[in-house]
Amino acid sequence: MDFEGCFRNLDAGDYHHARAVHDAAPPSPGPHEACENALIECLGGSIVMADVADFTATFLAYTPDVVVTLCSKPCRIPEGHVGTWHLFDINGLHTSSRYAPCYAEVVDCIQGHLNQHRTVLIHCLEGRDRTGIVGLSLMMLARPSVAHDDIVREMVAARPKRNEDWVTRFGLLREGSEYHTTAKAVVEVLDRLES
Repeated sequence: MDFEGCFRNLDAGDYHHARAVHDAAPPSPGPHEACENALIECLGGSIVMADVADFTATFLAYTPDVVVTLCSKPCRIPEGHVGTWHLFDINGLHTSSRYAPCYAEVVDCIQGHLNQHRTVLIHCLEGRDRTGIVGLSLMMLARPSVAHDDIVREMVAARPKRNEDWVTRFGLLREGSEYHTTAKAVVEVLDRLES
């Protein structure tokens, strides 16, 4: 499943490889924040969402088996940990349902790890747009009979710093929003692949 023009870069490997990619072209140093994020049980495993500022604290809090990077600059994975890393570098402006096949590729990859009872840390630059779409898609797959508002409440409880973006002020994950429409399209793409 490939969508031309969606990914600016693709890469994968272990945490050692991820550190080497980071060290070859590190992002500009920024602030480091404490972890306010919580795990969400999902599809047999767990997900946790982060951004570049709270990545390290979130990683150390949950020591995930897998890290999925959705932006051009991966965060540095702390030394002494072993796991799997995936880079799906998606343009932060590509949030419409036109890119559902691209997001479906990411979600399918994560779903494979969750099915093996792994913990997956998902991050992009802000942990809001790309991470929000992927997280919402996974939650819709995991909880098909749960009301949309309840799914979003669970996501915000697990990532409270995004309440304003996802619900109150900007409503990026509200029912009928662009991100919700994209997540629904992702689920439809994956349902078609399974049938």
